[in-house]
Amino acid sequence: MIVSHSDTRSLIKDEKYASAQQHNDTLAALAKTDSTISALKTQADTMRNQLAEMRNDKRAWLSPSTLNIRQIWGTGEHPDDYVEIAVTMLNTGREPAIDTSLSVAPQFLKIDDIRRLGNTSTLLAIADIPLINENESCADIRPIATGITIYPSVSGGFGSTNGVESSVRITLWPTIYEMITTLQKNKLIMYFNGCLTYATLGEVHHSKFCQFLYIDGSHLAQTPFKYCPIGNEAD
Repeated sequence: MIVSHSDTRSLIKDEKYASAQQHNDTLAALAKTDSTISALKTQADTMRNQLAEMRNDKRAWLSPSTLNIRQIWGTGEHPDDYVEIAVTMLNTGREPAIDTSLSVAPQFLKIDDIRRLGNTSTLLAIADIPLINENESCADIRPIATGITIYPSVSGGFGSTNGVESSVRITLWPTIYEMITTLQKNKLIMYFNGCLTYATLGEVHHSKFCQFLYIDGSHLAQTPFKYCPIGNEAD
């Protein structure tokens, strides 16, 4: 058999074409595989998001409804003196919030430092945010096994009347008593950075809150707390 130079060139050309075609087919197959993997990943992400939405729709959502000073016992001269803070909590979700724990810490601002408080306004403004300490009250608090269980509110909203009240007793040092006395003379604003921690559907969640008290002639225990412009978050 005699093979000419022309036949060799043709054979090489055919092999190159076959090799190129095989390369293109491989790239097409890989692209199709990548597309399939991407579609599967998108589908998995969608399913995860749907499951997360279902859990969020079903889980407990705990938030403070009202906060007030229930009692001031003593003047801070005795180690057993305290100020009792009561917090009414609402569960606007669909599952019970279990092992609930509560933490609050009183802090004070000088009236003269506030931008908007006066005869026409009793709200803290955005400009007052630098005066308020960052709410880090949830950093070291976790649900406790002996914590209360809070079932969903009847109406599922903030208009519910079946909130659960819990209270915290804070040691009443002489300096705190003096500040509370000054507060009642319209010289200070007292605010609380607080945290509700609870478990629902096997996961731990937190609700930070910041509320302040400004006495404008009313009795201390009858004056409602109002929300700060920052420090209110939930996960």
